[in-house]
Amino acid sequence: MLDFNYDTDTNTDAECLDVSVRSDGVDDSGNYKFICKLTHKGHQSYRQSFGLYFSTHVTVVEVPGDVDTQVDGNHITFSRKNQMNDNGLVEIWIKLSAGEQPEVTGITDVTCLPDVNAGAGKSSDSQAAGKTLSDGPQEAAAQSSGSSVSETPVQTETKINAQINNQTEAESCCSEPQTDSAAGSSQEESGCQAAEASPAGCGTEISENEPVRQAIYSRRSVRSYKPDMLPKEIISKIIESGTYAATGMNRQSPIIIAVTDKKTRDSLSEMNAKIMGTGTDPFYGAPVVLIVLADKEMPTYLYDGSLVLGNMMLAAEELGIGSCWVHRAKEEFESDAGKEILQKLGIDGNYEGIGHLILGYAAEEKKPAAPRKENYVYYIE
Repeated sequence: MLDFNYDTDTNTDAECLDVSVRSDGVDDSGNYKFICKLTHKGHQSYRQSFGLYFSTHVTVVEVPGDVDTQVDGNHITFSRKNQMNDNGLVEIWIKLSAGEQPEVTGITDVTCLPDVNAGAGKSSDSQAAGKTLSDGPQEAAAQSSGSSVSETPVQTETKINAQINNQTEAESCCSEPQTDSAAGSSQEESGCQAAEASPAGCGTEISENEPVRQAIYSRRSVRSYKPDMLPKEIISKIIESGTYAATGMNRQSPIIIAVTDKKTRDSLSEMNAKIMGTGTDPFYGAPVVLIVLADKEMPTYLYDGSLVLGNMMLAAEELGIGSCWVHRAKEEFESDAGKEILQKLGIDGNYEGIGHLILGYAAEEKKPAAPRKENYVYYIE
């Protein structure tokens, strides 16, 4: 795998974002795959954008649902419309088609919007100015493709004063708990885990070398999804993370059923809704459902399955994917319809449904975490 890493200060919006890119080979259809790694720092942002120059003209085949693209010959501008916290880390998978192997020749216009209400009409103390990161990427690409390249306007986003931004962050995460807005239902009714992780801030410091803690503090249960299907590579990474969860005596009692078939997904949703006594979609429109079951013959089966779900939630967060734990898998797979699914898959044994992990691109911005309750921790020293 070839690496195109531009992760030095030359490609950094100094108060916002680092971008690096690497090639990830070619898929079965002959499309060229790249992974763009965004490392956020300094404050929260609600939109991130950057540009890539390639050695030849390219066409976008696939990007995540929360990313917009604009193609101009050998240059692509990416705009990600999702929140990143301080020290956040996101990988964006992209697929391109081209007449020959495209190579990254430069990263440009690295910018971010640090406040959801900031915009082109507001004044600020500073503005993010995009930069070209390699010597003459436009000229090099033009020579390779045999065409001229027009000048791309530098994108700018309004920045707010860092001191004001830090104060706003502290107020948002230390305020009183907020009511969830998911279709008017409470967390208990929806079946999602009630406990949410607190964001970095409020006295918590997380370095860029602590990706696990970054995921823990930034994770939220997402209850509104875009219909876009996730790339198989992303789903596989999340599932594999689940298989490495700790289990009692390393007996690995859980199993995972990955559902991306819409007909099966919708059938499971109907079953779940009937058990809950509602007519709404308990999966909130998420296109992917990972079902965790565990062998009841193991005394630790319930805890084993729960740890698998926890691992996958953190892996999803690290990859920029929304997730939510939805209950009632136990009742589903005690039913005849649930047993039929297991039978068709050739799954024998005394398995109990532990939970569903729904996955997809979030359709709404993350909300601040509720404050941690008092007397959460007791020490015996």
